[in-house]
Amino acid sequence: DVCDRGNVNKSIDQALDNFYTIDVLINNVGDIIVGGILQLTEEQWDYLVNVNLKSLYYTCQKIVPIFIKQQKGNIINISSTFALQGMGGVIGYTTTKTAVIGFTRALAGELAKENIRVNCISPGVVMTSLSSRVAVDKKTFHKLMERNLIGDPVEIANVICFLASDNSKWITGANIPVDGGFGRIYSFDDFCFKEKSLP
Repeated sequence: DVCDRGNVNKSIDQALDNFYTIDVLINNVGDIIVGGILQLTEEQWDYLVNVNLKSLYYTCQKIVPIFIKQQKGNIINISSTFALQGMGGVIGYTTTKTAVIGFTRALAGELAKENIRVNCISPGVVMTSLSSRVAVDKKTFHKLMERNLIGDPVEIANVICFLASDNSKWITGANIPVDGGFGRIYSFDDFCFKEKSLP
């Protein structure tokens, strides 16, 4: 549970005990709740802030001293194309994922002198359990598939591998959209989201 600082600290300590070093931290936790400003409850808002944003604060606050001691480290955060588009109808998700980009840039500037890189990826719609839970209707789904606008998770993993490798050793503070063009040529109005209740 990345919303629990104790769990985060314990997990990172266990990884360090088992592997003696940690090279890369990938913050890939996220959730979405459908709702605009008049629909989203305060409880739902707080939940999304905790899952999508505060979790990064916990993991990075724990890992950064380890990376400084090692004199190297690499942090990769996952945002969303929705953050770049300012998508309406999912205001909590869009807002928190936008903040992830700002968090990435600020942390990259702070840690560059420590030889620690911090970058961000903004995926489009990808075939994951998260997207299937708030999936578009079948008609719209097939339209997206036909236009190659629903991605395979491998496409995101490939960019993560690039950022995690020495091939990107001079890149920090970047946000890379990986969306097949979704953010530029498709309208959010065509989506038909299902309602999602607070877990």
